Parts: sequence; C-alpha cells; structure tokens
Amino acid sequence: MKESSRPQDSRGRSLPKVSTLGFLVYVVWTTMGWGIGSILLGDARGMLAVAAGLAAVILYRTSRFQGYIANIGTSPSFPARVFITNILLIAIAGFFTYGFATDPFVAYNKRDLLTLVHFVIAEAVAVGALAANVISYRRDGQGTTRMSG
Repeated sequence: MKESSRPQDSRGRSLPKVSTLGFLVYVVWTTMGWGIGSILLGDARGMLAVAAGLAAVILYRTSRFQGYIANIGTSPSFPARVFITNILLIAIAGFFTYGFATDPFVAYNKRDLLTLVHFVIAEAVAVGALAANVISYRRDGQGTTRMSG
C-alpha cells in the first residue's frame, strides 16, 4: 500500500534529474568544447571556458544544488519551463549551425570549421536532451496514472 503513494511525490519524478543532467551536458559541451578548441588554436582564453565547464560539473554534484532541483521539480510549471528551454537551446545551436553550414568557404578557415563542428555537436546534444526529457516526462506520467488508477 505504501508503494502506491510514492510516485505521487517528488521522489518518484525523474524529469528534474534528467532535464538537469541534459542541461549540464549541454553547458559542459559548449564551454569545455569551445575552451579546448580555443586552446588548440592558441587562444589562452579557452582556459576560462574549461574552468567554467568544470565549475558547472562541481556545482551539479553539490547536495545543495540537488536539493534545489528537487524543490523546483515539484512546481506544476516545471515541465513547461524545461521544454521551452530545450526548444530555445535547439534554436540557438541551430541558428549558428545553419550560419556556418551555409558558408561556402567554411572549410578554408580552420577556426570556422571547428566552430561548425562544435555547434553541430551542440545541436545533437540539445536534441538528445529534448528526447530524454520527453521520455522522462512520459514515464513520470505513466507511473502516476498507473498507480492512481
């Protein structure tokens, strides 16, 4: 009998964890990927981007941040905010991907080619995060429906 009430509360929800992990992967890729690419091209500012990516990973691992995510995950508007953010990330990465992909001379400049590859991967990560969030949201909904019915 106790098991039927568990999926109703926030502990049975996977969307906050999955969405936060998806956003973390996106942030880590965009910061650390750009940073490493910049370092390879001789730009020392890439060290700041790598440090920002590492800081995001460290923040994600703190118990205070995990508690915050669990708290906001109980909000009824949380799924809508997650999906709107996913669509915005897809649009942003897609905008830059399209801009570099339509440049006929992108292959002549090593930096532009590296930027194109970076944004193509960022677009794939953003689409993958959206797919994972949709699956998680649907599973959360099925778990509560199945138990309450």
